[in-house]
Amino acid sequence: MALAFRNVTSAPLENFDAVAADGTAVGIIGENGGGKSLLLRLAAGLEIPQSGSIQASGDVKLLGPDDALNLAPAPVLLIDRTFGRQDMLVRERAAVALDRIRRAGVTTLVVSHEEDLIRRVSDEVWWIHQGKLAGRGDPEEVLGAYRKHVAGKLRAWGETVTPPLAPTVRRGDGRAE
Repeated sequence: MALAFRNVTSAPLENFDAVAADGTAVGIIGENGGGKSLLLRLAAGLEIPQSGSIQASGDVKLLGPDDALNLAPAPVLLIDRTFGRQDMLVRERAAVALDRIRRAGVTTLVVSHEEDLIRRVSDEVWWIHQGKLAGRGDPEEVLGAYRKHVAGKLRAWGETVTPPLAPTVRRGDGRAE
């Protein structure tokens, strides 16, 4: 056990229970406001849960969205959307470095909205939905379930949108505006 969340409650997280084993890279996905970043802040000790416990084996290092991708190893490395602001060269180097430190036994949690990144760097994926673990396991399976969830929500939203009125009279071929 490198990082364990035991019945952690801290809004929006509710009775969150999961363990990331030594040397595992966990991708964390979900909609904004679901508790992904809070989970990392709790693991880093920057916030204290209302109830439950978090145990980490060794030092924990947190990289936030505005931090450099400094992947100097620590027993537990938490990456919260840090790849998003980096150029392609930095991102590629960091992905290679993540693989190297994972093989050295570093446990990594990566929060990102980038499906390709999560697929590339993760051994398993945790899908957090409304503060609960909605899915956990193989990256392809969990990402597929999440994609299906997002498509359903988008479809439901689309049904509420009123289509624009079509003009009754039209002249020309539509090139001029």
